[in-house]
Amino acid sequence: MTEQNKRTLCPDKVLRRHFEMAFFSQILCDLKSADLYVEGSDQYSDYREELISWEEYAQQVNSNLGFIRIRQ
Repeated sequence: MTEQNKRTLCPDKVLRRHFEMAFFSQILCDLKSADLYVEGSDQYSDYREELISWEEYAQQVNSNLGFIRIRQ
C-alpha cells in the first residue's frame, strides 16, 4: 500500500486506493461475521425476511444454474 520495498512501522505515504480497498474489505468481512454492526440498523428491514425457503430454492436451483451456465 505504500510503494516501499521495506516495511516500516509508520510509512510516510500510503496509496489511497489500496488503503481504501483493504479498509472496506475488512469492514465487509467484519459485517458478515457480526464482529461489526451498524447501530440502529435493526430499525430497518430484517435480512432474514428476504431469504427464500429451502423448498423455493430447490424449485429454482436448476433454472438458475442453467442461466449462469453451471452444471450441477
